[in-house]
Amino acid sequence: MEKAKKFALKLGVSSPDCVFSSGWLDRFKLWHGIVCKTVSGEAGSVDTTTDAFLRW
Repeated sequence: MEKAKKFALKLGVSSPDCVFSSGWLDRFKLWHGIVCKTVSGEAGSVDTTTDAFLRW
């Protein structure tokens, strides 16, 4: 949320007293499809540098 506030100030779309709440952050992540996922099991052992993977 601090990073968002800094970006907004640099872009000139926010005032210094603007508050970015956790609700704002949740809606922002939902709107932009930002998720945090953990890769585990077999999917975690896939070599993403092979030619076959890159072609797929």
